Amino acid sequence: MLTLLLIVTLVSHLWAQAQPQRLLFAIRGFGSSTSPQPTQALTLINLTTGVVRDSIAAIGPIANVIRVRNNRLYIVNSGANFNGTANSIQIINIPDIINNVTPLPITTVRIPDGRNPYDLVFLNDSKAYITNFLDSAVTIFNAANNTLSGLIRIIPGQQNAFIVGSKLYVARSVDSRTFAPDSTVFVINTVADTVLGRIRVRPNPQGITPDRLGRLHVVCTGFFGARSPDSLGFVTVINPANDQVVGTLAVGGNPSSVVINSENVGILSTGTLYNASLLSTLTRTAPAGTLGFGDTLFVVRTTPGGNRRLVLFNARTLDSLTQFTLGSTQPYLSLTPVTLRPDGVASADRNAARPMKFELFQNYPNPFNPTTMIGYSLPVASEVSLKVYDMLGREVATLVSGRQAAGEYQVSFTATGLSSGIYFYRLQAGNFVETKKMMLVK
Repeated sequence: MLTLLLIVTLVSHLWAQAQPQRLLFAIRGFGSSTSPQPTQALTLINLTTGVVRDSIAAIGPIANVIRVRNNRLYIVNSGANFNGTANSIQIINIPDIINNVTPLPITTVRIPDGRNPYDLVFLNDSKAYITNFLDSAVTIFNAANNTLSGLIRIIPGQQNAFIVGSKLYVARSVDSRTFAPDSTVFVINTVADTVLGRIRVRPNPQGITPDRLGRLHVVCTGFFGARSPDSLGFVTVINPANDQVVGTLAVGGNPSSVVINSENVGILSTGTLYNASLLSTLTRTAPAGTLGFGDTLFVVRTTPGGNRRLVLFNARTLDSLTQFTLGSTQPYLSLTPVTLRPDGVASADRNAARPMKFELFQNYPNPFNPTTMIGYSLPVASEVSLKVYDMLGREVATLVSGRQAAGEYQVSFTATGLSSGIYFYRLQAGNFVETKKMMLVK
């Protein structure tokens, strides 16, 4: 009995350690346009455990976005003054955050004055691009040695960017000198680092997000106070195969970003929903102020008394899932979701690279009691079947049955009512079939 108890305790401990952790990093507070000292802070919310760690690092001034690569956070700071002084990228190792290293080591990469960096997008582990609002060039960043390695000349006013294959798409929303409206998306060849061309969209392009069909949805915010139609929000859709605009949808309001869920429904930051395949608005609405990725929405609300709370919603049903007390009256910006794998490697949930091949992963923990996680990857959308069988080949559970988009998936299997022993799980996705075994120990 004691031996069995020790085994159960050990397996439960291993299972707890092996669970992937869902984390959320946020920029808390507004940056200062006059003070050279940081006025913002980095916050960590563990979505798995519910623990909120506020102000784990001073960041800024005027921290814009958080990007994740190489097990690190990259925080883009636009500088202390609008003329672009004190620009930088701050780099923090995620394991140092998880392990509560104090003081937290931060690497700061200085960026020359006058650029006013806005966004950072990675081509691979060693090469990235920085857009600049005030400068007439995109900066090439070498992440292998944290140096600035070149420039690509375009024009000022650059904001958000996105990479598809070997092409970088950069949204230019306004003329940074006159603030006159602009409606341009630049296309850059990341092999030669040269400009391929420009795509005309609607006024004030902001977020660039891929849909489930591989097309790019450019959220065009419009301009407050401008004459119609420049004051209206639009979504312009680009086919990256030929860089042609294949559709435009008037969505009203002034949205700045979109989340596209697994059913290819676009959820704008204003709460407007639209069919991303057919480009037609839907009658349902989501909570306004949404950020997020995939099938999870994040909404920051002010609670009675002035503090903030983070509310999570299911992006398919719009049901509220849970909420976290943030304990600050300051705003929370640039929410960046991260998955921390059991091996300690962190990866961004948003803008993650599409898997290159079909693959069925070994379950963890293994042995298990009574719950284990089974992971698999799909390089393309597929009809998926994931089933569990006993030693005699009898089906004991169907975990997945239906069509799924390309991506990586984690499925929980709970063996309640089953006897100890060896079981098999089988993945079929299109023509791909693979079977692995696992052991249940009770």
